[in-house]
Amino acid sequence: MIKNKKTWEQAVSVHGEPRLPKDIDITVGLNINGLEKILKIAKKLKFKLLVSDPEKFVKETVALKRANKTKIDRTYINFASVEDLIIHKIVWGRERDIEDVKKILIKNKNVDFDYVLNWLKNFEGILEENLVQKFLNLKREIGL
Repeated sequence: MIKNKKTWEQAVSVHGEPRLPKDIDITVGLNINGLEKILKIAKKLKFKLLVSDPEKFVKETVALKRANKTKIDRTYINFASVEDLIIHKIVWGRERDIEDVKKILIKNKNVDFDYVLNWLKNFEGILEENLVQKFLNLKREIGL
């Protein structure tokens, strides 16, 4: 059962620069009981999993616990935390994502860099990309 969601691009408007995205990325939160169904759907749709052990990843994922709950009308929406948004933007790595990270870092002074670096290092092993260095280079570019 999907019990939580958060929108990544809308979180950019909260933590970075307001803009109208061309699409909406949604991450679903589920308890471990819903994992098997999601994995079957992912396999059927031929999605590539970014983690080698999905069960462990679901148990250890803290992004949904760190989300910022915001009430819009009568509905609560969980926007990604600044740190989780930065991590996902670095992992996605598109030009617009990198620009978003720069603006997010400039606007937000209390970023937990240890948390960001830890998760980027974890994703490096999966994606075989130097995400930590990419992030550190961005920080240097904007004078942090």
